Amino acid sequence: MTRCLALLMLLGLSACAPSLQNLVSHRHYREAICATEGQAAQTDVALAIGDDADLHYHLHRVTEAELRHVLPNAAPAVLGRGDLVRLRVVSQGLPIDGYALSARLEDRRGAGEADLASWATLAKLTGERLPQSHIEQTYATPMNLLLGAGTILTLGVPLLFTGGSYFKPGYISRAPGWNDYNRVAPLTTKLHDAIGFNGCTPRQAAEGGHVRAKCDAYFVVTDLEAGQWQLRIGQIFFADRIGVDGSARDEEKVCSLSREDVVPWLGVDQGSAMRPLPPVK
Repeated sequence: MTRCLALLMLLGLSACAPSLQNLVSHRHYREAICATEGQAAQTDVALAIGDDADLHYHLHRVTEAELRHVLPNAAPAVLGRGDLVRLRVVSQGLPIDGYALSARLEDRRGAGEADLASWATLAKLTGERLPQSHIEQTYATPMNLLLGAGTILTLGVPLLFTGGSYFKPGYISRAPGWNDYNRVAPLTTKLHDAIGFNGCTPRQAAEGGHVRAKCDAYFVVTDLEAGQWQLRIGQIFFADRIGVDGSARDEEKVCSLSREDVVPWLGVDQGSAMRPLPPVK
């Protein structure tokens, strides 16, 4: 549905006052988001704002030639275990206070959804084991901090008699770092460094300004050819309430409307051009 059609639908809704129609038609979306009441009106205003965002997306199956630039010798084995699918989504600027995108690649048959790229899912492609968390000894424990504070308050008198022996080490579990991953799973680390884990990051507008949203994410798919895939894109539009008491809960300070679109993925090769979301029927 185009933005104009969405606005025409607003005219027929008794729940929408003429002021709301004017707010949307003049792109006063902050006010419209907070002024809209009723499920039908909220849906149509969200459609109009989403159409104005003019989302474009692109899905791309990473080829063996592309993967060879990252994993020269391991590319065939990696793609023998599954596929990497890159998703890019971009929007036009909207005069709102916050914008959140979400994206899922799911099987239309209800057989589940693809996993976002992560250390664990990339390791499934490379066939490597990942490093485990390790235990480290540390003196930075709550008890030692209390003892240290007491030592300071007593001007260090206990140190004269104990030499600090009452400070006992503790143990903490520390997650593996990049060096650990690179040592244990070098192929996975190269993939990680090449694609990153950006995903769909919520965006905030500068005061009084516009906000754009984008996704740059990778999915790991083990049965790309067998599945019947579709892309589900969610949008949430946020507006800050005016005149809300500072002690109010966070959810009382912000208004929001949401929209969701489902796009069938008809093939693994869709060219290089970004595509607009199909019209809402």
